[in-house]
Amino acid sequence: MIRETEENLVSIITPVYNATRFIKDTARSVFNQSYSNCEWILVDDCSKDNSWILLSELSKNDKRVKIYRNIINFKSGKTRNLAIKKAKGRFIAFLDSDDLWHPEKLNTQIPFMLNNQYHFSHTSYGYINEDGKRIKSIFHVRKEVDYYHLLKRTEVSCLTAIYDA
Repeated sequence: MIRETEENLVSIITPVYNATRFIKDTARSVFNQSYSNCEWILVDDCSKDNSWILLSELSKNDKRVKIYRNIINFKSGKTRNLAIKKAKGRFIAFLDSDDLWHPEKLNTQIPFMLNNQYHFSHTSYGYINEDGKRIKSIFHVRKEVDYYHLLKRTEVSCLTAIYDA
């Protein structure tokens, strides 16, 4: 077990666009993490639904939640990069606004990286539909990923990646 010290802070990066239907479930998966030493940076990318209102509620209820709002729609990639600039954590983790994490994700991945002195890691993942029903079992990734295999097929899913900044 790794101590949750300030130096092991995880910044969770979430771009948000029209996520009203999903953001409460995504929030539950963040708040249910057994590793709680994190900040959650959410950037609303000019949503046209009630996403900003929900983000505002989340930030009022938990001081780890930091919310920002783009003045123009930058799309997810640039919005992620803007959020990374706001991050204070040693570790950067990605979670899209319609994705969910296993409760032990951070508590497994962060000690694994520290104990092995890895700068990057990722995990397996599965697929669910918009109603939360499993549509594909866990997608197992290769134990090690090299450049050649990444050219053939990208096995690193954004929601599973963490890097040591």
